[in-house]
Amino acid sequence: MILLVEKFKTLGCSLRLKIIYLLLKNPEGLFVCEISEILNAKQYNVSKHLNIMKMTMLIEEEKRGRSVLYRVKNAKENIPIFKSILELEKFDKEGIFKFDFKRIKNIVKEKENIRCV
Repeated sequence: MILLVEKFKTLGCSLRLKIIYLLLKNPEGLFVCEISEILNAKQYNVSKHLNIMKMTMLIEEEKRGRSVLYRVKNAKENIPIFKSILELEKFDKEGIFKFDFKRIKNIVKEKENIRCV
């Protein structure tokens, strides 16, 4: 129960909610540099928030050379949380989940050849 409370606390930050939403919409995963560019946020800030979400087991990482690929962690206990986030998209009057997915496709490079700096 304590971990569930921590997961909800983690998602209380709008930047983390946006990050998790982007990862849900891109199940193959995203690199920090891609998330930073999409959200127009500093890489160190995105990394800090990714680490917090990793500690609460909402996301997982995979090393790809010198880069790290992040994905949502499809654990059984996370699925209802993720479904709820995707449902929130319907009621988003503030534009939290408003993204240009054509632009995102252009940002997301071929994963095998990516090198984020």
